[in-house]
Amino acid sequence: MEQKKCWFENAGVDIKEKLKLQENQEIFAFERIFYADETPSILVLNKIPRNYFKKIPSNKELEKPIYKIIWDYCEKEIAHSIYEFVPLKAQKKKLRFFL
Repeated sequence: MEQKKCWFENAGVDIKEKLKLQENQEIFAFERIFYADETPSILVLNKIPRNYFKKIPSNKELEKPIYKIIWDYCEKEIAHSIYEFVPLKAQKKKLRFFL
């Protein structure tokens, strides 16, 4: 697994609905790449409401497993996770992650 980058953004309409957020609530987002036999295989985009964090982790600290990030920086335990896997062909914009 390789931690790529992290940033803050305003939650879009779809994220607001899914996470039941208030208007103008910021999201802490970070991307990871998972490898299979040294080949980039999965690009993951994590989005967590900023107000959940007691402390914002550095990019290096984001290399931890997601449950550990939530525990260490949000002081919460994950009860369950919901994943959506969407198979797609990488767009040119996304190809830079795999080069």
